[in-house]
This record gives sequence, C-alpha cells and structure tokens, in this order.
Amino acid sequence: TGSAAVSSTAGAGIAQGKDGTGTASGTVGGSRGDGGGMRYDFSYVRERILKNLRFPATARQRGQTGKIVVSFTLLADGQVERIAIVTGSGHEILDQAVIDTIRRVAPFSRPPVSAQLVLPIVFHLK
Repeated sequence: TGSAAVSSTAGAGIAQGKDGTGTASGTVGGSRGDGGGMRYDFSYVRERILKNLRFPATARQRGQTGKIVVSFTLLADGQVERIAIVTGSGHEILDQAVIDTIRRVAPFSRPPVSAQLVLPIVFHLK
C-alpha cells in the first residue's frame, strides 16, 4: 500500500492585508500605525499546519489523494477565521482534515496586520 505524505506545493499565498500591505512571497510588511514597518514570516504558519496535519487513515486505506487549496484569515491577534476550501480534493475527509488542523493549531504568533492566506496542500501516497 505504500506510505502517505502531506505536502504544500508552494509557499503560502498571501493576499492583501486589511491595511493594504501584502506580498506573495510569504512575508508581509505592515504598519503598526506609527510608521514603523514589521515583517512576519508566513512560512511559519504553513509549516505549523503541515507539521500537525495527518493523512486520515480511512482516506489512505481507500487510496484517496488530492490537492486542496484552503483560504483563511489570520487576525492580528493570531487567531483564524473564515476558513474555507477554495478548491476541494474531491474527498470530504481530506478537506475536513485540513480545516480541523488549522482550527486545532491556532492561535499562531501575532502578525503585524490581519491577512488572508491561501495555502495549497497535497495529500499523496508514495
């Protein structure tokens, strides 16, 4: 049957933060309101999710694989909201595992601004 793996096909995509800042590189430059910029490494968020994400045993046994694109808002206090599957894997158990993991590992360290993250995650069998 082989082993199972979960990976991210790319860095977390970062949409525009509420204050108008944001990049696709995995970092966001933000303002604290005093003109001083701060940087936040969003790859930390991606890595924490992937480290805690498990390939559901039932899906593995059934040979279910797929790519999920998940979106969520990382709030300035590190909490998350508006978790949504942008593109599903075609297997609800895999999609739900991603959502459950994000909820379980939050809160994250505090970013300088709220930001919308888009993260591709792939479940595959080796």
